[in-house]
Amino acid sequence: MTQTATRLVVAVFVCVFAAFSAAAQARQGQSVDPALKKAADARSAASNANNPDAFTRDTLADAYIASPEGLALTVQDRMAATKGAKPSQLEMSEERFRLFGETAIRTYRVDGTNGQGQKVAQRRLEVWTKQNGEWKEAAVQVTNIAKP
Repeated sequence: MTQTATRLVVAVFVCVFAAFSAAAQARQGQSVDPALKKAADARSAASNANNPDAFTRDTLADAYIASPEGLALTVQDRMAATKGAKPSQLEMSEERFRLFGETAIRTYRVDGTNGQGQKVAQRRLEVWTKQNGEWKEAAVQVTNIAKP
């Protein structure tokens, strides 16, 4: 390969890499709709407080909830399972939002003590949808983090 061809290949590679890097940074730096952030924070607070009225306000009635044990729960199942439980003491970290028009994915980690007094370390993935101008949770997957 000639020196000119080598330089051209390197230049194309650098341009493609720079374009992908810029696109990835733009997606990660997306601004989050303040109404979505407010609804997501309210839903998390309601879940931690075991407040069924507040929990259902920001959750679709037919939402899909996958428990850490792999069970598919309805909102009613979730409310029954936590009825009478103490408030959870969970700290959230690593929160990220990805927006796709009127749909958003929220991922984050929680660590602490759940309402049954058990220590937990979990990753959570939530799907949110905007309906009639309001953000509602449509699905959630809770996964326990394996102990090393």
